[in-house]
Amino acid sequence: MWGYADWGWPALLGDRTWGNGYYRELFPAILAQLDPTRFYSPASPYSFGEYLHPNDQRNGTMHIWDVWNQRDYTAYRDYQPRFVSEFGFQGPPAWSTLTSVVHDEPLDPYGHEMLVHQKASRGNEKLERGAAGHLPRSTTIDHWHWAMQLNQAHAVRFGVEHLRSLTPHNTGTILWQLNDDWPVVSWAAVDFDEHRKPLWFALRDAYAPRLATIQPRSSRRAIDAAFDGIPPGKDVLALVVINDTADAVSGVFTAARTAFDGTTLARATMEVVVAPYGATTAQIPAEVADFADAPAELIVVTGGEESGFAPAFFNGAEVVDQKLEPAPLAATAARVTGGYTVTVTAQSYVRDLFLQADRVDPRATVNAGLVMLTAGQSAMFAITSDADASPEAFLDPLVLRSANQLLAS
Repeated sequence: MWGYADWGWPALLGDRTWGNGYYRELFPAILAQLDPTRFYSPASPYSFGEYLHPNDQRNGTMHIWDVWNQRDYTAYRDYQPRFVSEFGFQGPPAWSTLTSVVHDEPLDPYGHEMLVHQKASRGNEKLERGAAGHLPRSTTIDHWHWAMQLNQAHAVRFGVEHLRSLTPHNTGTILWQLNDDWPVVSWAAVDFDEHRKPLWFALRDAYAPRLATIQPRSSRRAIDAAFDGIPPGKDVLALVVINDTADAVSGVFTAARTAFDGTTLARATMEVVVAPYGATTAQIPAEVADFADAPAELIVVTGGEESGFAPAFFNGAEVVDQKLEPAPLAATAARVTGGYTVTVTAQSYVRDLFLQADRVDPRATVNAGLVMLTAGQSAMFAITSDADASPEAFLDPLVLRSANQLLAS
C-alpha cells in the first residue's frame, strides 16, 4: 500500500487491479475462518485508516529506509514511531565467508566479484557514506571490512536503543534481517555460513529484556517533553531504564564521566524505579553530562548489574574524532577443552572489542562480541573450535579487533 501511495503505481496500473481486494477482503476472510484468534494487517507498513498515509509514524506500523538509503544513521533519532516493522543497515559477512566466494586480485570493495555479492543499488557507496563522520576512511581491504561491519552494528544499535527509549510510545521494532540465504554483503546479522556478525552481538545487547541507555533529550521536542525530569528549554542527557519483564525494578545507578586512562572526572547517583513492562527517564546531572574534553572522555552508567542491566556507555565523540589509544590492551590466549580462551585486560579505554575468530578457523564460534572495557577491566572470550591452531593466532591484530585499531591503520 505504501508502494501504491508513493511509488507511482496508479499511473502504471491504470484501470487494472493491484490486489486491494485480496489484501482487504479475501485474505482476512480466509484467516477469520481458519484462525479467528489471529490478528491480521492488510499491509506493512499500514496505518489502519482509509485516509492515512500507510507509512505515517503516528499510526500503526512504519518502515524506516531513508536511513541507509539517503541519510546518516543519527537520523533515526528524528523518528518517534508507534511500531517499526522494517528497517536495517548493511555490512559485509565474516571474512572467511567473503573470501570463500570473492576472489578478486587484489581484493577490493569495488572488485568485479565483490560487486556480484553486493546486490543493493550502489550499496558500497551507501556503506561508505554511512560511515563518514563516524569512522576513519578505509585505507585497506582489511580496514574496510572491519569498519563496515562495525558501522552496521553501531547504526542499528543506535536506532534500536533510541526507539526502545520511547517506551511506551513505541512498542516494538522488527529488523531487516536476521540471516542470509547466500554469501553476500547485506543487512543480515548472521551470514550465509552462520557466522554471527558484530551486528548480532549489538542486537543481543540492545534487545535485552532490561536495558539502560543514555539518550539526549530536549524539551523543545514534543516526544521528549513527555518524559519526566526534563527541565523546560534545556537539552540534557538522560538515563532511560527499560524493563521489559513482569517484575518491577528499583535501584541506585551511578553515572561517571571518565578519562580514557580510567580517571574519574565526575560522578553522581540516581535512584530509579521502573514498573513492569515500563520505562523511566532520569536526567544525568550536568556535572557528569557536560564534557570537558569530549574526544577523550566517556560516560558510563553502572549499578543495575544484579537486576540484569548491562552498563550503559555514552561516548563524547565519534570514533574518527576520539583520542583512542591504538593499542590499548594486553591479551593472552590458551588452549582449553573444546577450543580456546582469550583474556584481555584494558590499559586504556577499549571500544568495541571483537574476535574475528573465523580468520583462524572458519567453523569457530565466540561467546561474546563488541565488548567495552574501561582502563583496568578484563574480559575473557570463549572460542569453540576443533582446529589445531596456535592459541596466539587468535591474538593477531586482524583477529582481535577493536574500534581503536581503525585510528592506527
